[in-house]
Amino acid sequence: MLHLIKSTYLCISYRQQAWDWLIDCYRLRVDDSYVYGGELRGVYDPAHTGRTVSDDFLLFCKLAVKHGVIPDLGQNWGWDGFLKLALGMIPYAFEKSDAHEKYSAKNRDFKFNPMLPVLLTMRFVGARVYGFDLTGQGAENAKDFQELSALIERSGSVYNEKGAPDDLYMEVGGESGWDELRAGITPYYDAEERENGDFDEWRFN
Repeated sequence: MLHLIKSTYLCISYRQQAWDWLIDCYRLRVDDSYVYGGELRGVYDPAHTGRTVSDDFLLFCKLAVKHGVIPDLGQNWGWDGFLKLALGMIPYAFEKSDAHEKYSAKNRDFKFNPMLPVLLTMRFVGARVYGFDLTGQGAENAKDFQELSALIERSGSVYNEKGAPDDLYMEVGGESGWDELRAGITPYYDAEERENGDFDEWRFN
């Protein structure tokens, strides 16, 4: 699996395209979680906020660093640019048809190797990041996922009063970029809808 992921990065010529690709791997995993598991998370959560969406993506990024999917480049990964790009992408759904269209051999904007099966490769990346796939394969490797999920959830409960733990953002570009990401994601419901519990499913599309 890992050699396939590494070969994928070698087929992407520019850093911004690597950012774009990895963000789309996250978005496809969120869509797959709903389609195949009925899980509403990230922007698919009908009660999502900037915090819940950014925290879901934060979990993905921290696991990507920990499991070697994001190269060990330190700040050379360009976290500020990566998060600015993510702000324009993660508030929107990304389905398998979108992946086929965006990364098809006909799309010359991306230097993706047409010999690699797009969906399979993107799902391999998602499984490598989280440690397991949506069929449950690799579930024994879920310890990192569980521990980081708990850490991020705890930080959210104290964030407004005390701030997040200092080390929460250390290896993912620092807190300021994540603050901007969080602030830039608009909840898809207004205050009246929230009070009444009136959520229009898929309004974010």
